[in-house]
Amino acid sequence: MKKIFVKIKTITVIIAAFAVTAISCEKKQTTPNDDIKEDGKDVYVAGSNVDNAVVWKNGSILYTLTDGTKEAIAESIYVIGSDVYVAGYEENERGNYVAKVWKNGIATELTDGTKNAVAESIFVSGSDVYVAGYEENGSGKCFAKIWKNGIATDLTDGTSKGSFALSIYVAGSDIYVAGMKEGDNSSYLATVWENGKAITLATSATYALANSVHVSGNDVYVAGEWENGGNSYAMVWENGIAQKLTSGANSACAYSVFVSGNDVYVGGYEGKSAIVWKNGIAQKLNNSTSYADVYSVFVSDNSVYAAGRTDNGSGRAVATVWENGVKQIIGTSGSFAESIFVK
Repeated sequence: MKKIFVKIKTITVIIAAFAVTAISCEKKQTTPNDDIKEDGKDVYVAGSNVDNAVVWKNGSILYTLTDGTKEAIAESIYVIGSDVYVAGYEENERGNYVAKVWKNGIATELTDGTKNAVAESIFVSGSDVYVAGYEENGSGKCFAKIWKNGIATDLTDGTSKGSFALSIYVAGSDIYVAGMKEGDNSSYLATVWENGKAITLATSATYALANSVHVSGNDVYVAGEWENGGNSYAMVWENGIAQKLTSGANSACAYSVFVSGNDVYVGGYEGKSAIVWKNGIAQKLNNSTSYADVYSVFVSDNSVYAAGRTDNGSGRAVATVWENGVKQIIGTSGSFAESIFVK
């Protein structure tokens, strides 16, 4: 499977191709490998550069995680101390995707490669490493699961209705996972699992996706997409209460949520525009003449960082980072920036 440029994180794309799917404001465009380190901060980005899973640090490649002979994508990154953790997947010699974790560039396989599997999100709490993802059952259905220190736990019974885990957040002893599960009539329902218990966020939809979860105090925030009647909306849920970020006039999706103090930041897209919403107010990050997306957002000391992709002018994706709306290209043609972490 090749990453398509119009990278839309819908259930159709996920089921058909295991392709899962970001922010822009063109004040200034910098060039690849310009140093984006500022005020002692290090900016880490996980993604893909052509068919290699990679990690960029401050705009330059820190790790090439794979050799490029098979498709691979780094989907999520978490940095603690001097250790860099990455979750993603790599195709094996049988043509199946293997869910993996890389620590400081060294890979550990989470699945045996007999069935397709994807690691979507990683979170480190103390000495414990949590990963959310999904694995195929061999007959075309995928089922949500988490791994704690490499040991898998299924979030659904895995017998009939499919499910996907796309994001994980650990708050104390509580584990929150965002994703979706199959409903009736081939619909998919945005879902959050709290310590393994499923909470459905949207029921009256053709499909609804929960792409990202962030916990602040006692409040649980989820970003995603809701579609019904031909309209799709970028969504954010706070403690299960839904807010539409868009009108439904254009296709839209929210991929990432981050809470800083009293402010809720959401990254995604509407139409051709990469967008970051702050407390529901949209900031477009590109000029809308070509496609761009925000896949991940991170806030540090009042600076807003986002990672995603822009169009290189010929219909090819290029991994892109924005800091407070300032755009930097960090990848080559055919690259994606999937996840950002600022330390």
